[in-house]
Amino acid sequence: MRKAPDDPKLLNNYAVFLCQHGKAKQSLAYFIKAGNDPLYATPDAAFANAGACAARIPDMAAAELYFRKALEINPNFADALYQMALLSYNQKKYLPARGFIERYNTVAQPNPDVLLLAVRTERALGNQKGATDYAKQLMKLFPTSTQVQQLGEADPHG
Repeated sequence: MRKAPDDPKLLNNYAVFLCQHGKAKQSLAYFIKAGNDPLYATPDAAFANAGACAARIPDMAAAELYFRKALEINPNFADALYQMALLSYNQKKYLPARGFIERYNTVAQPNPDVLLLAVRTERALGNQKGATDYAKQLMKLFPTSTQVQQLGEADPHG
């Protein structure tokens, strides 16, 4: 950092380090500086990282702002789509959560976390068929995952 204090890649990596070591608030300035650098190849990742760190604080308004900034830069950024789906779901905004999950599914392969969130979202919306379809997909693709075990458990968020 001393040799290249303006290198956006180093700024992002240092911010990740800070966030992982309990300094989430301090990390945000480094993520933002990296994300705003016009020469940085992956500013969307810096803003998505800022969103994840803001969520740890927890500052959900800031997290949403950063995830949306990442999606403004790259509308197909799968991690930011998942994070926005999760954030929306946790705020009981189930229709937007569904929309982010659907967008995620058009740009990335399903993973157990997204599928479980999709099951829970469809249940919250009263769409039992959709929930069942996602549950079947989860059981077929990831039969030994902890998410399959969580299917029958009460949802901690709703």
